[in-house]
Amino acid sequence: MKLELDLIRDILCQIERSSSPKINQDKIIEENNEYSPREVEHNLALMWDYGLITGKEVRFSSRYPERIIEAGRMTWKGHRFILSG
Repeated sequence: MKLELDLIRDILCQIERSSSPKINQDKIIEENNEYSPREVEHNLALMWDYGLITGKEVRFSSRYPERIIEAGRMTWKGHRFILSG
């Protein structure tokens, strides 16, 4: 699976615009419909692993082969990522 830097930047901007302290993965998939659900899920997991966002792994899903991540807020590292691009 490919690292999609544009998708990561789009997700971070989506989290930054959100007034909610957490954002549902399905909403992220819906707003980034030019990517497959699997691509969104994979890159969201990478963002969480790398520390760009807080969040938690809520479940594994038979619907999607990757982990299901509930994204929380953007970290300092996430803000710096947006500013660098």
